Parts: sequence; C-alpha cells; structure tokens
Amino acid sequence: MHMKIDAGLLEAIYQTALLPQKYDGLMDEWGARIETLVSNMPDDAVQDGTEPDQSELDEAFPYLSTSLKIMETLDKSRDKAAGKTQWSVSAKLLLSAGGQVLWCNGRAQRLFGISHASRLETLAMDPATRTRISKVLSRLDTAPAPGETGAPLIVQMSPVGSAAPVFMIANRLEQPGNQTVLILEQTDPVWSAAVEASLRGSFGLTASETQVLAALCDGKTIAEIAEARGRQVSTLRTQVKSILRKTAVGSQAQLVRLALSVAAHVEAILPENERRAASIQFHTLPDGRRIPFHDYGPKGGKPVVFLHGMLDGLSLITGFESALHEGNLRIIAPERPYFGSAPGCGRRVSDMVDGVAGDVLEILDALKLERVAVVGHMAGAVYAYGLAARAPDRVSAIVNVSGGVPIRSIAQFKHMSRRQRTIAYTARFVPRALPLLLHAGVRQIEFGGIRDFVEALYESSEPDKALLADAAAAGSIMDGIKFAVGQGYKGFEIDSYHVVRDWSAYPEATRCPVHLIHGRHDPVVAFASVEDFAKRLGPRCRLIGVEEAGQMVIYARPDLLLETLAAL
Repeated sequence: MHMKIDAGLLEAIYQTALLPQKYDGLMDEWGARIETLVSNMPDDAVQDGTEPDQSELDEAFPYLSTSLKIMETLDKSRDKAAGKTQWSVSAKLLLSAGGQVLWCNGRAQRLFGISHASRLETLAMDPATRTRISKVLSRLDTAPAPGETGAPLIVQMSPVGSAAPVFMIANRLEQPGNQTVLILEQTDPVWSAAVEASLRGSFGLTASETQVLAALCDGKTIAEIAEARGRQVSTLRTQVKSILRKTAVGSQAQLVRLALSVAAHVEAILPENERRAASIQFHTLPDGRRIPFHDYGPKGGKPVVFLHGMLDGLSLITGFESALHEGNLRIIAPERPYFGSAPGCGRRVSDMVDGVAGDVLEILDALKLERVAVVGHMAGAVYAYGLAARAPDRVSAIVNVSGGVPIRSIAQFKHMSRRQRTIAYTARFVPRALPLLLHAGVRQIEFGGIRDFVEALYESSEPDKALLADAAAAGSIMDGIKFAVGQGYKGFEIDSYHVVRDWSAYPEATRCPVHLIHGRHDPVVAFASVEDFAKRLGPRCRLIGVEEAGQMVIYARPDLLLETLAAL
C-alpha cells in the first residue's frame, strides 16, 4: 500500500483553510485516503486493538497542522473585526446582586473582552447604562411590588474593536436555592423554524433565499454574504432582487423590516410555554463552573433528564412542550460542556462521560430530584448509560432515541453514510487529523453552508432527506446544528472520541429498563447493530423499530418518545 500525500489532497487542505465552502472537496479527498487505510483491516480489529499502519500518512500531518493554524488565525481576526458570525450563539452573562459576573458564555467573552472575574464597573458600557443596571441589581433581592410589570431593561454594551453597540436585554432570573440574578442576553433576531416556514409559505421563498434574508437581518452586507457563501456579488444581488419581487417590497430596508416584524409576531403568538429561552436556568458546580440547563414542562411532573447529542440541540423539545404538560412530564436538559453556552472544563477527554454524569447529579441534587428517567438522543446515549452506571439507584429507566451503540466491529463503520464514516474512521484511527476536519466543518456552517453540511450527512437516507425538505423540521434541525457549533469544534471532538469505541462497560454496569427507539433506515447506526445491542442487554430491553424513518426519528415521530416516557 502506497498512500503518499499528493497534489489533490494538498490543494484541498489549503483551499479549505482560506475558503470554507471548499470543505466538501477536502472531505472527499481525505475520505478516499482514510477508506484505503482501513480497507484491509479485519472486522474484529476494533475488539483486538489492531491499528492501521499510518506511516504513509505521516507526510500529510504537517500540512494539516499548518492549515488548522491558518483557520484559527483567520477566526481570531474575524471575531475581532466583526464581533459576531451569522450562526453564533447569542452573548449571555449573569450578574449577581453585588455586580459580580457569575457566568458568561464564550460569545460574551470574545465580544466584550470579559471573564468570570469581571464586575459591573469594568464592563464596556456608558455611565448612564451602568447606573440603570445598578438600580436593578440593588432591588434583585426584593420581590417585585404589587402592580410592577417587571419589564426587561434594554441596555447597550460596546464590543471590542467595534464602534457599533450591541443591545442586550436584562431580566431577573430565579435560580435553584432561591437566588435571584440578572441575566443579560444579546437581542438577536428570532430566526426560528416557524419564521422560516411562514416566509417560505407566504412568499414562495426558496431555502437559499431564506438563508440570504436571515443574513440580511443579521446585519450582513451583500458583499459579506457573497463571501461567506462562496458566491459572486452579482449572484447575491440577483437573489435579493428575487426576494424583493416575491415579497413585493420596494427596498432592502423594508425587506429586513418585514422579516423582523414576522419574527416578532410569530414569537408573540406562540403559547407562553413554547417561547424561546423561557426555560434556561444555571447551577454553580463545585469547581466554579455555572452550567446552563433547561427546565421544560410542569414543575411537579414526572422528572426526565434529556441528554442531547453531538449535532442536535434543545430547540426540538420546544416543539412538543405543550404535550409535556398534557402528559405531566418535566424534562431537565443540561447543556453539555463546550456545547451551546456551557463552559468548558479541564477534564481529560476519556473522563468526560463520568464528568457529565457528575454535573447532572449536581443539578438533580439542587432541584431535589431523587429518581429520574434519562433520555439519550443520538450521541447522548453514551452519556445516558454513563449516568445510570454512576448512579444506578437514581435512574429508573433509559430511553435512547437514534442512540449510538458500542462499536465492536469494522462492519459497523461501513454501514455509516460516506461523510459520517470519514469522521468516524478519523476519530477512531487517525485522531491527529480530527481537529482540522471538525474545525473546517464548523467554518462551513458559520459561513452560510449549513444546509450543504447537513445534506452531506444524510445523502444516503431518503427519510431524513424528506424531513429536510420540510421547512419546520429543517429549521429545528438547523437550530440544533447552530447550538452544537456555537463554541467551535471541541464538543464534537470529545463526542467523536467516545461514540467510535466499545463503551459496553457503561450499559453492563446498569440494571434499569432500557427502551431503544430507532429508525430502520438510520444512516449512521445500523438497525442490525441496535438489534444486536438489544439482545446483549437481555429481557430488560425493549426495541421500538420505526418503519420508514432515518436518524431524525425524533422529529418525525416525537409521539413515540412521549408515549414511552408516559408509560414508564
């Protein structure tokens, strides 16, 4: 076997560093080589620890490392200049009654140059704004007087290296233990699946046109959008003219006003229990991290912990939150380290499953919840078993939806769709190359290629492609992707390490009932692998195969999850 680096791979590596839209080309080039590397390995190589000979790839690694450094340098320059990317999570920070920054997400750190040691007097805002916030903080420990509206305060903060102010909304936030804090959240447009569906359904906009409109609402110029999407400026001008014609408005300013008005109206007419960000809570862990979690459904309902996967978020839960009240189900959904707005931690990658279990148990203790069911969605399955293994007396049941299973053979990799298989092979056999591939994927998403990224993942799954053609489902899926990449690729890197290994020790250490909800056409985890896993678990396991469903079964059949939880 001879697999020396060639001009095609070199070109793909460096093109992707400079042009995020070239990511697909890099994945094709690298995928061909990683397939060759693994092609002659025996099926039981995963079990006996056999590793492929990587000497033929050694020449590639200096180029991969240089390309990664180029990406990181460009990202730092972009963050400093622009302060914000289209799909970044909103900046958020918490202030105590004494004006101490208790917690801030990575977006706030980069945007305003603050840290967990910052105080109100050091935040970048004008004196009048600081005085208004001080008055609110001085009354945090006092319950609102009868008749007070409790209306949020709108304040301005100054981002690093930019003259344009950022508007933040300040709200009181009750925390576990009856502590009240002030949360400041960036006032981004609410570009939800419902907004996109409304605009597409009303005006016949294409998916590409709604993405362009979202970027315009985010303050991007046509030139910036063209660069991010790898298109000519003239092409973008043509698209904007098409949008103007379809919406029958006379200018770009009126177009943005229309879209934001629709967004505000859609948000206003949602039922109270479905409005975004209404559920967020924070809990301070013993190591000082303030971990965000979401609390959905009635507070006295049957408690369920929801552990999200690698490429999904928590917005999907809001789609059936009204059903939680009907079924008396309460879902506690923590954001895992490096995902969403959750801070990172200093743990080794190999210790993250047990570490997440410890974080969740701390939250349950704060909420005084002794026994819960646990849902693991996709890669979240590993963490669900890790929690049950660490605290078997506190987990009454595990429900996995499109969950991963321990990887015990090369055949399990071969079932995966082409793009997912490339990442999985790299994570398992050539982890040195993984940061470059993951960072490049995140950049493709951030620069307007989110649909291209998702469609490549599900190119071999007809049921999943059909879901992506539905505006509402696609919007929720895209929201999950944005949640996942909000802090870069570190969360992906951790999950990729765990899902490609034989983690059978976790389920073997549990004794609770297990319910597996899985699409028969899942393009990542073969249904046959799930059947084999269910047999190993024995009589305590119930497998629910969903006909004509792929990996996105939770979007296609949320009723199965709700019915399973209600019947526990």
